Amino acid sequence: MTDRHYEYGVNSDGTQWTKVYTGSPSGPMWEKSTTDLAGQVILVEKPGFSGSVETTANLYNENGQLVKTEISGSADQLFEYNEAGEQIRSGLDINANDTLDNASMDRISLTETSYVKEDGAWWQQRSQQLFASDNSTGAVTISTVKSRLTDLGGTSSLTGETRQTDIYGNITTTSVYLDRSSVGRPNRHIWLTHDLAPPLRVL
Repeated sequence: MTDRHYEYGVNSDGTQWTKVYTGSPSGPMWEKSTTDLAGQVILVEKPGFSGSVETTANLYNENGQLVKTEISGSADQLFEYNEAGEQIRSGLDINANDTLDNASMDRISLTETSYVKEDGAWWQQRSQQLFASDNSTGAVTISTVKSRLTDLGGTSSLTGETRQTDIYGNITTTSVYLDRSSVGRPNRHIWLTHDLAPPLRVL
């Protein structure tokens, strides 16, 4: 088992830090984390090359949501949210203008949440999209997950169901059933089914 040694302190602005040494106390392998008054990690430091210190700084908005991560030697990571507090966009700010721009070199991922009716039930649908190429104006859907919201429980043994569609159109369905016939506590059974999309034909 690898030994870990801890140091603690408080900065003049009230933020607190914890420094963890791996191996020997005051050795070359360490990581220092600083948290704000709300307990959120705002800075992580660790040794880099040639005696340098690599840093990761996190910035939060007034709602306590992570909006920016600054990593030494890398493009900043930006995060955007809707009014419900759900993260809807994230990505690397390659052009360093402090915003995520469509049709640019920025690497952007989108998350869309909607509600759809399918097979007589209501589902929450979350789609992951990606601007996959430089200066792209259209996002590619790489994953869609539907979670059943209605027609669960009651007289039905079905207690949960999700349907995940990948970028190729393959669908994986996860169904959770409650076995009330078992003695003692009811058992939960999980079933997985796969619906593979037909292969693409090259003419």
